[in-house]
Amino acid sequence: MSGSTAKNLHDDAKLPSVQTARHLIAEIERAQAERQSSDARVVKYGDALELMFADLPPVERDQIRERLNRVRGTTPPAQSRGGAFFDNVVSLFKNSDKREWTITEAQGELSKKIEFDPKALYNTINYLARTGYLRRVGRGQYLVVGSVCLDVHGLGYDGTTRATEHEF
Repeated sequence: MSGSTAKNLHDDAKLPSVQTARHLIAEIERAQAERQSSDARVVKYGDALELMFADLPPVERDQIRERLNRVRGTTPPAQSRGGAFFDNVVSLFKNSDKREWTITEAQGELSKKIEFDPKALYNTINYLARTGYLRRVGRGQYLVVGSVCLDVHGLGYDGTTRATEHEF
């Protein structure tokens, strides 16, 4: 490497953007190490707590087990508020790489799997559009919005019941 190239690289390292980027990646690496350490503690303490369940009164045991499952991320899924058809529509949008849908396309895909009343599809899509999971881009055309889009139980992954433009 020539002397001028080395000097340019040295000068680039002094740029605020380079310093900021290096600081941010160091913080990300530190946070990841802390998360791994924290996850290990959750496992260790959770295992110890499991050993104590036999000694707890049933009401306390159930409450603590529920909290532990929530922390571990093993809480059983909530019952869908929209029923089986709603779950099928949500799964269609969630599991497809396609982001823009027409009513006709959704009807065609769903009719391959189940029989349904077209009005139920219109109602479900209208609900998803009202709550911010779909965006109407034209007559009968909808865009799946964002990646939090569709938890099968009608909730965003963060537990909220509707998405806003600030989440995307």
